[in-house]
Amino acid sequence: MPQSKFPEPRIRVTTPECGSAHKFEPPIKLWTTPPPHHPTIYVVRKTGNMAATTIPRRIASPPLFFSPPTAYTHLLKSSCASSIRYDSSSSNQWKRRQIRDVFATAAKRDDMKSRAGYKLIELDYKHGIFGPGQTVVDLGFAPGAWSQVAIDKVTPEGRVIGVDILPANPPPGVSTFQGSMKSPGVRELLKKFLMDPSRGKMRENRYLRKGDVDEEELEEMERGYLDRERDAEREEKFEGVGEDDTRGPVDVVLSDMLMNTSGIPVRDHAYSIDLCYTAMSFAMDVLKTSGVFVCKVYSGDQECELKAKLKLMFSTVYCDKPEASRTESREVYYVSKLLRKGVTKEKVFPGGDY
Repeated sequence: MPQSKFPEPRIRVTTPECGSAHKFEPPIKLWTTPPPHHPTIYVVRKTGNMAATTIPRRIASPPLFFSPPTAYTHLLKSSCASSIRYDSSSSNQWKRRQIRDVFATAAKRDDMKSRAGYKLIELDYKHGIFGPGQTVVDLGFAPGAWSQVAIDKVTPEGRVIGVDILPANPPPGVSTFQGSMKSPGVRELLKKFLMDPSRGKMRENRYLRKGDVDEEELEEMERGYLDRERDAEREEKFEGVGEDDTRGPVDVVLSDMLMNTSGIPVRDHAYSIDLCYTAMSFAMDVLKTSGVFVCKVYSGDQECELKAKLKLMFSTVYCDKPEASRTESREVYYVSKLLRKGVTKEKVFPGGDY
């Protein structure tokens, strides 16, 4: 096959026919040397004309990222104007930050749901949150990084229950509820679920043969879901705060709940405080005396009041900002241990709002 008299160009702008696997038409423009690149990134969609840059092959499959040369920007605008989305400066900043973020890179490497998991790993390393066989409730669990860390810490005998108003696929071994913790019905349903220590635990898959188990165990395994629910309702109702050391069934309550930020610091801070108080009220109902409560909050004027309420509930309270938290972020984390005996909601929340 005779060689082309032109050297192989490093940069091409091609028509849709050039992306065909069976046909290669002459490109719109060829450059034998790479011209200077424009800093703006153009995302080329599947529909319309395609553009490719610095590709070693003739066939380019969309979507593609193209950095057009400054001298030929008009060429792209005239041929691909209907198919190119111009990224905003904030989007470019986010992309550059993600590339430089070591925790975001590590999350992809470790198959972590999000980089937030490393925040909890550091908090556990500093304050000793988790232990084998514990019951953990993760409020605002989506996308699931905290639950992913927790289930790894408490298995095989422990259990993790996640709650979020948003639908999300839980990590393997985690039981989840979709609903708002501001709803009394959701809280009561969660308490009933926590009453049975066997519910939500990971079970080993077993292949049964005749004679492997006795008849009573087989009958128990064959019981339907409705039967188990009916029996659970007949049991003693959960009474919340007690006087003994096992006042609740939960060892750790995590709260990563946060409403969508509005960009107004005062409003975002108030929303985060409200959700933290909601989590505190639930923790008071279900935590053991030796339990641990972890919550995230945006810093602001009401933070001192939050810390005072936490000290009324717990013997020790720590405020921390993990290394995985971005420097510009206003989020801080409170780790509280040893729930005080005799503490009541009326004492912590005199207004009765929670």
